[in-house]
Amino acid sequence: MGSLFITPATAAPSPTINYQAKLTNSAGVAVPNGTYNLRFWLVTSPSIATTSAVWSESLTGGARVQVTNGLFSVMLGSSTPLTSVDFNQVLYLAVEVGGTTTSPVWDGEMSPRKIMGTVPAAFEARRLDGLSSSSLLRSDVADTMQATSSNTILSVIQNGAGAIARFFSGVTEVFTIGSNGNVGVGTSTPSQEFTVVGDARVTGAIYDGSNASGTLGMVLQTTGTTTRWVATSSLGFASSFSNSSQLAALLNDETGAGAAVFAIAPAFSGTSTFNGLTATNDLS
Repeated sequence: MGSLFITPATAAPSPTINYQAKLTNSAGVAVPNGTYNLRFWLVTSPSIATTSAVWSESLTGGARVQVTNGLFSVMLGSSTPLTSVDFNQVLYLAVEVGGTTTSPVWDGEMSPRKIMGTVPAAFEARRLDGLSSSSLLRSDVADTMQATSSNTILSVIQNGAGAIARFFSGVTEVFTIGSNGNVGVGTSTPSQEFTVVGDARVTGAIYDGSNASGTLGMVLQTTGTTTRWVATSSLGFASSFSNSSQLAALLNDETGAGAAVFAIAPAFSGTSTFNGLTATNDLS
């Protein structure tokens, strides 16, 4: 074997490799013209047995290779696809010639094996718009997006009517950001800016409309347009009443016709006056 030229070429749907070489005899003279049986292997070392090859292809019988003035050209992978070969490793090409007869007579593997190289354009083929594959986020396996920057790591822009983002666990949608910015947990149609369908647990403070977290014993009150933490004393809540105005304040906060329902029977000390009072149980 004299000159050797290996040029990777990609063709849809299967990749092939254009292999060109010159066959000579032991004196360096080109072999006679004819169609020759050839077989090829891709192996991971210059000495490993061809039985451990990651790929092999035989061009024999009706598929014999035309050799003219010792030169021939074949497309490796044309009969045995190269799609299963991992080219992200060092590979060597092993070649053997089997004569010109219909039934091959193999004369032993040629030596030395040739390391697989590539053309300069193939280096760029591993990149996308100048970016290496390690800079790309994969969708077929678990991957991580990581950056060290003062800029936003990810921006998602939706200019249409569709949702901004939808996240699924299997076929179940678990988190949604609608086109209007509403966020839904457990729902695909959040009606408010933050909608949870299901249980919720809050271990930290809850802040009201004025960004206050309140203090122990306060209750969260709505004003119709916002919320605020208020002391129960301002609402007339008390465990006992020292005067009628405190009880009146509580009754005025009740809905309906001033009816008050006590979960625990109240105790009134001193003189109490009730007008139009209906009691279903004893007062003490």
